[in-house]
Amino acid sequence: MLEAVPRHPTAEQLFAGVYFLQAQIDVRMPGVAHEMAEAIAHAAHAMCPYSKAVHGNIDVVANVDVALALAA
Repeated sequence: MLEAVPRHPTAEQLFAGVYFLQAQIDVRMPGVAHEMAEAIAHAAHAMCPYSKAVHGNIDVVANVDVALALAA
C-alpha cells in the first residue's frame, strides 16, 4: 500500500532521501516541427531564471507535443 506523502516534509525527511522534488513541463507547439519545438523548449529552459535557480537540485522533465489541436 502506498503511504500518503506529507504536504510539508521535514528537513530531516528531505535530506534523508525520503522525499525529492521533480518538475514536469508539458510544452505544446501545434504546427511546429518537433525538432524545432524541442530546440525552443531547451533554449527557454536554459535561459529561464527559475530553471537556473533549481539546476542540479531537482529533476526537470520536458514533454514536447507538436500535434495540431482538434477543432472544437
